[in-house]
Amino acid sequence: MSFRYALKIEYDGKKFSGWQSQTLSPVSVQKRLEQAFLDLTQEVVHIYAAGRTDSGVHAEGQVAHVDFQRAYSIDRLCKGANYYLKNSGVQILNAQSVDKDFHARFSAKYRIYRYMLITRPHVSPLWGDRAWWVRKSVDRARLLDAAELLKGTWDFSNFRNSACQATNTLRTLDQVGVKDSDLFLCIRFYAKSFLHRQVRMMMGAMIQFATQEITLKEFLEYLSPKQFIKKPFTAPAHGLYLENIVYNDFVF
Repeated sequence: MSFRYALKIEYDGKKFSGWQSQTLSPVSVQKRLEQAFLDLTQEVVHIYAAGRTDSGVHAEGQVAHVDFQRAYSIDRLCKGANYYLKNSGVQILNAQSVDKDFHARFSAKYRIYRYMLITRPHVSPLWGDRAWWVRKSVDRARLLDAAELLKGTWDFSNFRNSACQATNTLRTLDQVGVKDSDLFLCIRFYAKSFLHRQVRMMMGAMIQFATQEITLKEFLEYLSPKQFIKKPFTAPAHGLYLENIVYNDFVF
């Protein structure tokens, strides 16, 4: 018999090689968490995440699940694991017991990613490694137009990394929101799932269009992969945040 727990996790992407453990890579978020649980419980576990974030990508609301051979209190799992995770760049914000049919990745209804831009004339010493500083003038109207164009169902073949293993490149963007503040432009992307690096490449294309590096025709050609082989610019990882994972009957 085993016991399944869902975890809500926050981490600083610049300290990790990404979520997923890889033999030749530096430390991953997954590997760091699994080691913390081993230290805490003496159980070897495998943690499954809702989103496999790349190196440098941050998370405020990553969700994962893990199975243990024994039952543990939520307080012990959170406080105990966080003791072994101190100063590591990752912390468990919450945990709860879930049914065995819950899967952090496959049970997700949709995912929310936020991309943060700094558009002022000078880079921020406080946010330089937390948001992408765009030096060129960003046309807000063109940025909003690009956001509207991306919504809906498209073949996003031009918006994925060459290492992407997805066999189906059709994805549906339910919403793309743009919020302007004094320092930041925040763009939120809502979808059930994304291709590898899709969000960063969509952000790159939006900025190319908003800074008038490409025309509307060229932007639309990105969304017509059979007619176009050029890929959009990939926005830097440090501006991207996995903000939240939404489930039908599951709330942290």
